[in-house]
Amino acid sequence: MQKVKQILIILSIMLTLGGCSPKSNLLPVEIYGLSLKSSLTGAKARKFVNQLHFQNVAQSENKIGFYEGDNVKAVIYVTSYATPDTASTEGIKMVKKISEPGKALFIDGQYININGSQIFQCHGMGQTHYVFSNKNQLFWISADMSIAKPFLTAYIDFLD
Repeated sequence: MQKVKQILIILSIMLTLGGCSPKSNLLPVEIYGLSLKSSLTGAKARKFVNQLHFQNVAQSENKIGFYEGDNVKAVIYVTSYATPDTASTEGIKMVKKISEPGKALFIDGQYININGSQIFQCHGMGQTHYVFSNKNQLFWISADMSIAKPFLTAYIDFLD
């Protein structure tokens, strides 16, 4: 009986300490009723991002999750950087680039506050898009307009 107690205590400590580490899987299996249908990492994610931009822009580690629900879709793009400052700086550069006059793909750009986080929001290609950094990651979330804001809020809650 004593050994069982010791094992339970050790497992409890391991779970507690494990919960304090940074979230390694940034693509949940399900979020806001949408299921992760596929994902890309490593070279495949880099190639996808570069093709999306028609040029080589993906320099860091990337993860992409494609989500689907009842007639709705969303995509989570995650780029990891060495430091939070780099992620934030790259996010600012991205927002400036997509906010340039004449960039017809994205309109109505503005910063919004979600759970205390400043997040850039814009619209284009039938979806709402969000750009923000969290720790050493830069996120771009694209979601169908009907679920965009609650999907984003659920994801931010997931990250916390």
